Amino acid sequence: MKLTIFSLYQKEANFDKWANKLNEIAKEIILIVNRRDLKNIVSLSNKVPVKLINVESTLFFEKYQESSLNSSSKWILFLPMHLTINKMVISEIKNIATNNLNTQTIYGIHAKEIIFMGNVIKKGGYTQEASGWLYHNTINPLSIFSHKNIKIQSSFETFQPIAFDDFNLFLTWKSQIIGYHQYSENRKLFLISFFIRPLNQLLYRWIMKRGFSDGKIGFILAYLYALSTFKEQLFLWMKYRRID
Repeated sequence: MKLTIFSLYQKEANFDKWANKLNEIAKEIILIVNRRDLKNIVSLSNKVPVKLINVESTLFFEKYQESSLNSSSKWILFLPMHLTINKMVISEIKNIATNNLNTQTIYGIHAKEIIFMGNVIKKGGYTQEASGWLYHNTINPLSIFSHKNIKIQSSFETFQPIAFDDFNLFLTWKSQIIGYHQYSENRKLFLISFFIRPLNQLLYRWIMKRGFSDGKIGFILAYLYALSTFKEQLFLWMKYRRID
């Protein structure tokens, strides 16, 4: 049983090595990439077929949904490039996919650890929430970050530490997906949300989840999450204002 792997390209990651680790489980890889990074990607057509979606395209959201619906596998795994799978994760995924366990459920997979800018992040609650998502292709891929998920027991391994720019790009892209999904569901936007929601995110990561224990790096990470929450509101506002 093989899956379609979705991911967002990270320029600091070695795409060849990362993709090779997925041979056992990947039927195809659909990579979301900036136009300027296209030249950095080496095709693995002789191993795992690779499809590219330009994140800067005005039709990105439509293409993203179409690629999920028309994927070569019924089950899709969204796997960030700084993480990789192990045998335990593969076993659980295959059990879910082979037995078609609840095709309307989003399964969340956590990371064993978060290594950000060369530092192991111990606090902030980041390992207590999903870092990757397994879902059936009948589920709207725009909803995977917004809806509740069921945690599987196994956890992702770290493929390599994630760089600041790569993680900021991932959170920005994720905030756009969430904002677009909220817009498609006609969610109301209140101006106070531009202030309250990012502040809540910062205080939650930095104080309630003791992100301060990781010092300066912990604050930077908490700030990036707060900034991405602000971007969710901004992107939602832009959609209502018809600003691309």
